[in-house]
Amino acid sequence: MDRDLFKKICKDIDGRKEWADRQPVWYRMRREGIRRINKPYPNAADRHFPLIEMAIKKLKPTCLLQIFANERLADFIAAEPQDTNDVVPVAWWFDYKMRQKSNFEDEIDLIADYRYLYGNAVMKCIWDEDKKQLKFDAIEPIFIIVPDNTDDVRTAAYLVHVKHLSTWDYLHGPESDLYPNKDKTFLKTIQGGSSGADYQGEYEFVSAKRSSEGITHSNDEDTIILWEAYERKEFDKCVIHTISPQRADIDIRPPFDLTYKHNLNPFMDFPVEKVGKSFYSSRGIAELGAPFQSYICKLQNGKADAIDWFNFPMLSASKDLPITQNVNLEPGVIIPFQVAPIQLGSPPISWDAEMANTRDTAEQLFGVPDFGMGEKAYDQGKRKSTDETATEINYKASVTNQTIDLANRVFRRKLGMLYQMAWDLLCEKDEDMEYLQGADFHALPEDVKDKVKSLRPSGSAGSWNIAQRWQKSVQRKALYGQSPYIKQNELDKMSLELDEPGLVERLYQDPGEEEANQMEAQAKEIPALKEGNPIKPKPSDKHDIHATVAAKGIVKSAMSNKNEDPEGMQQLMNHYKQHIMELNKVNPQLAQQIDKQLQAAMTQVMQNKQRQQGMANDRMLGRSPGTMEQGAAPPPPPPQGQTAPPQPMGPPPAG
Repeated sequence: MDRDLFKKICKDIDGRKEWADRQPVWYRMRREGIRRINKPYPNAADRHFPLIEMAIKKLKPTCLLQIFANERLADFIAAEPQDTNDVVPVAWWFDYKMRQKSNFEDEIDLIADYRYLYGNAVMKCIWDEDKKQLKFDAIEPIFIIVPDNTDDVRTAAYLVHVKHLSTWDYLHGPESDLYPNKDKTFLKTIQGGSSGADYQGEYEFVSAKRSSEGITHSNDEDTIILWEAYERKEFDKCVIHTISPQRADIDIRPPFDLTYKHNLNPFMDFPVEKVGKSFYSSRGIAELGAPFQSYICKLQNGKADAIDWFNFPMLSASKDLPITQNVNLEPGVIIPFQVAPIQLGSPPISWDAEMANTRDTAEQLFGVPDFGMGEKAYDQGKRKSTDETATEINYKASVTNQTIDLANRVFRRKLGMLYQMAWDLLCEKDEDMEYLQGADFHALPEDVKDKVKSLRPSGSAGSWNIAQRWQKSVQRKALYGQSPYIKQNELDKMSLELDEPGLVERLYQDPGEEEANQMEAQAKEIPALKEGNPIKPKPSDKHDIHATVAAKGIVKSAMSNKNEDPEGMQQLMNHYKQHIMELNKVNPQLAQQIDKQLQAAMTQVMQNKQRQQGMANDRMLGRSPGTMEQGAAPPPPPPQGQTAPPQPMGPPPAG
């Protein structure tokens, strides 16, 4: 690595010292808390109130539900309006590659956690040449080094990803092939606990090393710290260096150019807020809530101390005690002289009220409801929470939702950029066009990728609020359910998707498609019925459709000149009557209408048959068609095997 670049990086490490020193504090405050330093007496309380942990657990779902609450991760926009339907399979292909052919779901969960704890988080998105798939890596912000004025890590002048490897990982791990220099002498100089070499004399490195354990060096002898530095030579040219800060004069891996077509650093940051154009300006829940958590812990310790003092008060004796150790103060012990408790008086404040006040203030700052003590009345002069009107409650909820939605818009912008980076890599590197949709595999046409103009995360900033979205969906259906200007099928699809992602694919069926499926099912049953096989109607059958198709089958058989099997025709007729009877239970008028139509059709068929038979007889006797001798017999009955008109079903029995 160039010596000037190394000096710049060391200066940036030294310059962010105050910010970096706070990051371990936020970690401790979330986990075990800052312990009580000076206890007033042995075994005094040392409470930890998890205010920061509770807020993070409430806010994390607002990020993750924006991603996973919808059926697909992203929506794709076609370059031309006529190609809109063609790019839908692209969205399914992208969803399959992200969810099932990469580690995206695991790493995005860490991103949501890091960003709320530290105020920022960085996702690395690269192509895994061995597995031929995308690879994501969630990184804590302290392990990313950029210039202080960096607003977009994708185009930073330089970016350093600090990696921690064990000695075994360096020699034998999954990425050990990337580090060819495995000389034992060199290895000792880059391991933790070593003094390094040539660059130890650099003032910048010595200054940075004083306060950057874990970044420039490690005190653990089994830990090796590597810097993966992305140096932007030009706007569209980036060179990657891999060094150990202990031996920056020697490349661990030969420098190489970043060859991705998007020409960006393969990183995306996810700040919680935008309060300045700096990578280090965003504040997390831990930084915002640290004074409130510390104060509540102090109040809890004070309350616990007071409980001790009131339950085990100090005593005053009626005479001098030369040796107090001889007096054993335990329940049931008889003291041979008079003692009296020292009255401490009432506490000047209510600890519970003060803690509730603090939690309420933190709630306003975090923008997330506390649902705990902060919801209770703690001021005697205030109205009680039970006196709040519905308007006040709805207003508070709307303000909270607006605050969360505003923060989520920042997250969605960054998520869209990450999706775009992943899409660019898939278009450039992935040649496997197969994808899974539902339970079936499909193949993506080669040319369909060129029809995509852009993509965006599916859903909206309010996707996290499932209950509110469901309520809006129900109201929308009630309001527009009969409107001829609204696509009713899309309203139903939205409700199914909110109920559970994937239900649209499994349950939704176009009414025309359902009718066609019912007609096809009945048409397949007719040949089996005509062979004499009895088939009973199913509960899922649409009896009006099945009866209509069966009636058409009866008419068609009657019109045919073939000799049909009488038993088979009887089975078909019985099957038709069973559907009519079932339909008569729910819609008598429609059942009677279908039955009358069949009677009329069969009467017309038999009349046509008789007319044709008469004309044939006239030709045989040499008469003009349509004449009949005086006293001649009527036309013969239908040939054996042909169906006579069925008798009407008649009205259903009373009762």
